[in-house]
Amino acid sequence: MTNPERSARRAARKIRFYESPVRITIALGGIIFVAEAVVMVVMVHVLRFPGRAPFVDLFTDSLMLLLLIAPFLHRFIFKPMAAQIAQREEAETRLRRYQSNLESLVEDRTARLTEAIEDLEREIVERKRTEEALLRSEERFRQLFEQTEDAIILFRPGGCRIIDVNPVAERLYGFSKKEFFELGLESLMGSSDLDTFCRAIGQVRMGDSIRIDTMTHTRKDGSEIIVSVRGKMVTIQQVDMVYCTIRDISKRIRLEKESRLIQARLIHANKMTSLGVLVASIAHEINNPNNYIMVNSEILRRSWSDIYPILRDYYDEHGDFTVGGIPFSEMREAFPELITGVHDGARRIRDIVNNLKDFARNEASSIAGNVDVNRAITMAATILNHQIRKHTRHFRLELAEDLPLVRGSLQQLEQVIINLIMNAIQALPAEERGVTVSTNRDGNDGGVVIRVADQGRGIPIEISDSILEPFFTTRLDSGGTGLGLAICHSIVRDHGGTLEFTSVPGEGTIFTVHLPAADNQGVS
Repeated sequence: MTNPERSARRAARKIRFYESPVRITIALGGIIFVAEAVVMVVMVHVLRFPGRAPFVDLFTDSLMLLLLIAPFLHRFIFKPMAAQIAQREEAETRLRRYQSNLESLVEDRTARLTEAIEDLEREIVERKRTEEALLRSEERFRQLFEQTEDAIILFRPGGCRIIDVNPVAERLYGFSKKEFFELGLESLMGSSDLDTFCRAIGQVRMGDSIRIDTMTHTRKDGSEIIVSVRGKMVTIQQVDMVYCTIRDISKRIRLEKESRLIQARLIHANKMTSLGVLVASIAHEINNPNNYIMVNSEILRRSWSDIYPILRDYYDEHGDFTVGGIPFSEMREAFPELITGVHDGARRIRDIVNNLKDFARNEASSIAGNVDVNRAITMAATILNHQIRKHTRHFRLELAEDLPLVRGSLQQLEQVIINLIMNAIQALPAEERGVTVSTNRDGNDGGVVIRVADQGRGIPIEISDSILEPFFTTRLDSGGTGLGLAICHSIVRDHGGTLEFTSVPGEGTIFTVHLPAADNQGVS
């Protein structure tokens, strides 16, 4: 055991001794007993004087006893009591100081407790307000969720699992809420669109948004609709979810296409009006000299008929001679053909000019006339004769006789046929491939069927669904606008008919126009 430990133990024993009243009493009694015994021994054996007065012995005894026990009283009584008094005074001082500090501490803690209580009360009030606002917000959300005009689907973040759908979504797609939960998004869209949609939902975070302008979705009955999707991350009842609004824009897309088609037709009509003015002026300039040619060729033909007998008799009498540098033996065979060729050429020029005038005539607003379909086809083929000969050596017209008239516009139907023939000849890979335009009577309703069949490249399957849409073209680099077939489809529909096609890639395409007979339809 080390010295510091021994000193500490001795100090502890002293403290225990001084602080114990029993031990002090025993020690004091023992000290007095020993001191008295010592005094008695001294008085009897050392200081014994005969004849001394008794009070002297008493005084001496008391004095010696006091002197003997004084050190012990100082050590065991005075010092412990002084220490106790000092400790008590120090304790009282500390107590008074502690009481003073305790009062300030109590006041401080009371103030802080009061402030905490006030903060708690304010927090409770604010929390109640927040809860009430949250309830109102959730009620507004529920009303919006139930009453909005857009379909709403709620998804769990990070995936495409449906949490809830509103009634508009049920009506839009035709599925019940239970079917939505069971079938999921796979029932609404194809695999490629599903991957795009789920990837967008999986990547959205708080503060982000989803924007998909157009997607094709499938309803329960199998019909397709075009929708736009908007979404974002929201927290409802302390649950994070992806909130997606889905709007059916099929009608808007259709109206936009129809609007663009109408605009294109108006532009085309304006061009046709300008073309009509131009053709009329050119026709006048061409027809005047062409009439001279036709009249003079007829005069030459009659003159040749009158002069031929004279020249023949001269030839019989004098032999062959030249006329215009050509022997009469050759001229008498060739001259009638030359005159006929000049007359037929002039008549062909007249027919082409008249067809151009008819084609460019502004009658787009009227489809109430009776039209001979075969005449419209013949006029179209005449106008396109140069283009036809440029692309193919095998162009045939197979026009049935005794076809009924159809109610409509000659110019517009001629425009349809021109577009179909142009598409057919432009699809031919070589001049050896042919185009056939045929007409016949529909045995079911008595209408007229026009077929334009080509031996061209055919229409690829992947674009066949878009071929009749406005502004869709595979010849953009060569000036195609994508309006030809769309305008044809619109014109045929306005005439109460249908425009359909069948195609085999690499073998050819057949466009079929069905028009009701004039007797079978009212005036549009």
